[in-house]
Amino acid sequence: MKKQEIYVKIDSEEKRLRAIQILTDAGECIWRWSSLLKEDGVGFLSLDKFGNDWFLALNNDRKTEITLDQLEQLLTPNYAVQEVHLTIDEIRLQSEKLGFELVEKKRDVKIGDFGVFWDDEDEEKPYFSFVRSVKDGWFFDERGLSWGNFRHLTDEEKERITQNW
Repeated sequence: MKKQEIYVKIDSEEKRLRAIQILTDAGECIWRWSSLLKEDGVGFLSLDKFGNDWFLALNNDRKTEITLDQLEQLLTPNYAVQEVHLTIDEIRLQSEKLGFELVEKKRDVKIGDFGVFWDDEDEEKPYFSFVRSVKDGWFFDERGLSWGNFRHLTDEEKERITQNW
């Protein structure tokens, strides 16, 4: 049964308030001028002819009557969404089962990227900045200084910078 095919008879304040709660919890829209939103609103709760907004009609328009409990069941999904966190090895295994191969690809350096600059002799003293340009194998930071090496931040470096921001 589709929600466009039903109505609920609202004949008490208790039913009116429960109907509002059910519709709100389900993320459904109530027509802003509906007497459902007014104290002592009574009528037949149904969707408008476009199927967008709920309102209290004066007649049941040949629809099927259901209870508020049935309305709640109709509007409440029967599934729960869970977040799934997979490691890269689990993702690789899943992709291989489907016939795909994960390939590690080095991330291209683009102007505006934030990361670590260093020269061969100064690898122990990295400089954090934005990439201003890349030319002939040299990386230029936002000040225009040239560096022999650049890499994007590791997750640990991102977290440290974020915490100390």
